[in-house]
Amino acid sequence: MSKGSRERRLKKKDALDKRLGTKDPEDTAIDTLDLEEDRADALDMEEDSADTGDLAEEFLEEEEPEETEPVKKAPEKKPEKKTAEQKRMEKKDLHIKRVKRTLIACIMGLLTGILSYMVAGVPDAATGVQPNAFLPILLLLAGIVLQKHIFVFTGIDINELGKKDWLYQGFMTFALWFISWTVLLTTGFL
Repeated sequence: MSKGSRERRLKKKDALDKRLGTKDPEDTAIDTLDLEEDRADALDMEEDSADTGDLAEEFLEEEEPEETEPVKKAPEKKPEKKTAEQKRMEKKDLHIKRVKRTLIACIMGLLTGILSYMVAGVPDAATGVQPNAFLPILLLLAGIVLQKHIFVFTGIDINELGKKDWLYQGFMTFALWFISWTVLLTTGFL
């Protein structure tokens, strides 16, 4: 190992030890031996070389480790305790948001069910099947996707909705679509 790489290794190790605030006693003994070897090498080089003034001083000088300030931790903010009134208001707001979402899903289900009956054509008297039976399913999917845009328009934050919430929205839309379409198919009300 060259002297330069050993010095760099020692500097890195010393800096790490200083940051961590620990120093292994074994490492201290090794560091002392390395320092003595470096001094001996420097003295040997001084004798061998004619121009040894700068080089010998460079090896003989011990670098003083840089003093670093300890990292100060920011004071931890304690969460403010909510009063009973604040908790009640938050629950009320959350409940209103859920009712709005459910209402939107139900209305979209009813609208897509009615549109499905009207757009799919007159059911065949013998089989009871509409000529464009695939179109109502596409209308259902469009109704589910359209809810996202309605939520944005009404001010409901769609980022707070998870997979479970979207599954609920889809199921409610499907249930009302299926009920309204089935009722219209069996009664022929419109």
